[in-house]
Amino acid sequence: MPLTVAILGAGRWGQAHIRTLTSLKIEGLIKQLFVCDIDADKLTNLPLEIDATFSSWQEMVEYNSPDLVAIVTPPQTHCQLSIELMSQGIDVLVEKPLGFSETEAAAVLACSRRTGQSLSVGFLLRFHSGIQKAKALVASGLIGSLHHIDFVRHSTRKPPIGGDVIEALGVHAIDTVCSVQGEVEPHRLHISHLKTNQQGSPIQATMWLEFPGAIEANISVAWDSQIERRELNLIGEFGTILIDFNNHETIKLQNEEGQKIIATDFSTPPLEMEWRQLLSISHQQNNGKADLFPTAGATLRGARWIEQALSEVSSRIEQKQDNTSTAEGKQSNKVV
Repeated sequence: MPLTVAILGAGRWGQAHIRTLTSLKIEGLIKQLFVCDIDADKLTNLPLEIDATFSSWQEMVEYNSPDLVAIVTPPQTHCQLSIELMSQGIDVLVEKPLGFSETEAAAVLACSRRTGQSLSVGFLLRFHSGIQKAKALVASGLIGSLHHIDFVRHSTRKPPIGGDVIEALGVHAIDTVCSVQGEVEPHRLHISHLKTNQQGSPIQATMWLEFPGAIEANISVAWDSQIERRELNLIGEFGTILIDFNNHETIKLQNEEGQKIIATDFSTPPLEMEWRQLLSISHQQNNGKADLFPTAGATLRGARWIEQALSEVSSRIEQKQDNTSTAEGKQSNKVV
């Protein structure tokens, strides 16, 4: 039975959700489609398939409570909005990060268990056809034991106001390098490169993670990059698999026999794949039992390591400020 779906937040990424859901509504998979945003300008020039718009989620629920709401609002609102909507009997898809700490993420998961509402976190790369194919090939032993993982996500886009590249892009990277190994927990994380804006928010970062079995992952995420790069490189004892995030149809295998192009099992864009899965599972179909994606363990792991990365960022910034203050103090004490 088609569901009533709402998008909470009609900014840049919210518009991507709206375009995807509009197509799925035309296909007959959605009964009604609502959009909610506190900025009235963002509620103009929407597709004709949008049934109603609202300036608050409370107004929307009073009008006609949706079955499923996607929270595509600023990160600092994700935790509270998730709890409030699930408490109203609504299933939730919340964009990452779920919270700014493991404690916040745990509170949202607890609300899902308490209310019986389904909760999905927007780890979009889990739906990428190339990554799914590569994960299966690694598990099959095609490239032997995995030794190293390189994740690169460089965007030419200017940093959003108040944005943090680790929360926005690094969270996808950490989840991906853990999930391709079968949901492995890292041993430790270290930030080897960091660039911040004038407000102290990270806009470029390189992170190194160590996993069991001496497997290492190098993660490089950046805004305001000179070139656009979106790729994952899996390096094993017998070969390498390269995934281009912009390519949903093929991946590349490099081994002693040369380079081979391998077709993926599907070419549907990740956001559409994510929504098709969500629309196939409703609260009613689950008989009131909460459905979680990814698992609670994977969700908490992501929050835990992002929290650790941000803690190291804070320490580096404080150390830099202390060094600057010390240098300025020495300069002022010089006898002229």
